Amino acid sequence: MRKTYDLRRKTMPGQSQRSTSTSAQCPRPKSPVPPSTQKAAAPVPPSRQQSGDKTDMEPTLSDVQKKLVDFSSKVCAKLDDIHADISSMKKKMIDLEAAVEDNSARVLDLEEKGRLPLLEEKLQKEIESLKEKLMLSEIYQRKSNLLFYGLEKKSEENVENVLREAFVCLGLSDEEAQSVALVNAHRLPRRNDANKAPQPIIAKFVYMSQRNRVLSAFEKRPRHPVPTQPGIVQPRPLRISVRTDLPPALKAERGNLAAIAYKLRKEQNLSTKIVVVGTRVLLFSKAKSATEWQPYKE
Repeated sequence: MRKTYDLRRKTMPGQSQRSTSTSAQCPRPKSPVPPSTQKAAAPVPPSRQQSGDKTDMEPTLSDVQKKLVDFSSKVCAKLDDIHADISSMKKKMIDLEAAVEDNSARVLDLEEKGRLPLLEEKLQKEIESLKEKLMLSEIYQRKSNLLFYGLEKKSEENVENVLREAFVCLGLSDEEAQSVALVNAHRLPRRNDANKAPQPIIAKFVYMSQRNRVLSAFEKRPRHPVPTQPGIVQPRPLRISVRTDLPPALKAERGNLAAIAYKLRKEQNLSTKIVVVGTRVLLFSKAKSATEWQPYKE
């Protein structure tokens, strides 16, 4: 059987009761209030908006004026300091200019009167005098030293014992060689690795008398092997050289003169000797039969 709908009622059969009950429970909505009748809320100024529990107040005119006064006082104080520094620099510049002008006037006066070359010569002499005094002082400090060349190096050697053996070979007795007092003794490093000669030994003596005794024994040693018995020649066991200790500059000059002296002995059969006079190293030579030594001149 077909269901029929009443178009005038605009409801379906069976829904009349439900719609009636629903309309009874839900009240009709109130008509909206016209916008003109609503009161507009007053806007809150940004300065009065609250952030959390505190309110950010806008700085007043007195605060701004106070800050400007503080800033102005700081700027003025800084400007005063800058002004004082500039004044001080100006004063120093004036003093410096005056000093430069005074020195320039003095130099011109020296040049005009010809005193500048004399002053330069005087200063040069003073420099040379100071150099000579310094050299003499160094020579004096090295005076108690002797250098020994030609002593063979032994494994785990005692340098002092090597020197005492050399003293005996130079002519000192065993007792005298053992009594020589030494401050210290050691081998010097070799400057040229290509040189196969033994490293020289430098020794500092306690007593100048013992130092001079060793040096004299070397200078008076026999130049050639001496026969101890008729027909028997005993060679000298050690070929050593003993030299005084000198500053490096004088030592180099003595080395150059020693090479010249060797040529004079070999080529011209002359006797030679090298002497230190003051701060100069001089070479003297003479004929075998002569008695006076002549200075070597290039």
